[in-house]
Amino acid sequence: MRSTRIDTGRTFMLALDHGEDFFTSLTAFCSEQGIRAGFIPSFVGGFSSARLVGSCKPLANPEAPLWEEITVETLEALGGGTLAWDTEQDCLAPHIHVAAGLKGTPPMDGSLTYSAQPCSSSAKSPSSR
Repeated sequence: MRSTRIDTGRTFMLALDHGEDFFTSLTAFCSEQGIRAGFIPSFVGGFSSARLVGSCKPLANPEAPLWEEITVETLEALGGGTLAWDTEQDCLAPHIHVAAGLKGTPPMDGSLTYSAQPCSSSAKSPSSR
């Protein structure tokens, strides 16, 4: 085993207002603060709509990558994730996992999907704007 001490840098807590888009607000905040890498240890929130990579049924091949997307309306979620810099697109690429609940259905889990469109100007590094 190997170990090393890690001194963490800046720490922030965010609270999004009703109607704010999760990814748009997150990437804009990171751009304003010059954040290019980090992690989100946990969050709790409600989404009016979310696209999840996941499945509501057993997988035929659990070892294969899962690219199926489902859109879920009105859900509560507990999640966390990582923030990494996409060097090809020159922008922040959040990777978020959630466990979500819908009223009257069993819990589900998956990854929130972030549109694969070219980065918005708020997500690009200050030097690339």
